Order: sequence, then structure tokens, then C-alpha cells
Amino acid sequence: MVTYYVVLGFQLGKSGVFIADEPKEIHGGADRCVAAAKRLATSRAGVIAFSRSGDPALGDWDDAVVLWTEGAVPDEAYAMTG
Repeated sequence: MVTYYVVLGFQLGKSGVFIADEPKEIHGGADRCVAAAKRLATSRAGVIAFSRSGDPALGDWDDAVVLWTEGAVPDEAYAMTG
């Protein structure tokens, strides 16, 4: 079992459409992931930090767990958390 920690930022395009950044894997656990998300939030319309645990060899993954959000995060980002 392995846990990945991810930060995903969103910018708001001119037409009001969300533009997702490339997801960033954060090493060092949940606290470091949330800290990275808070830093990114100063320059983005919205940010979500989440973790996902599972077995990559089997492709068996638990639902993602939202660790922190701020700002405008599209509903689709929450849909991936299960």
C-alpha cells in the first residue's frame, strides 16, 4: 500500500472557465502537502490538496481524501475524490 499526496491548482480563464494546473505530487506527508497548497493558493483562483492510497501493482485505489481547499475549486475536482 502506498499513499500519494497531490496539490492541484486552478486558474480562472477569461471566459470564466477553470483551467487546471498540472497536478504536483508532494513528498513528505499530509502536512507538507497542505503547506504546498497554501503557498500555491496565493497565486491561484483555487487549490485542492488530497491524498490517495492504494496498491499500484494491482491498480486498486481507495477514494481520494481531501486534505485542504481554498478559493474556487470546480465540482469536478471533488468528484475525483469519490
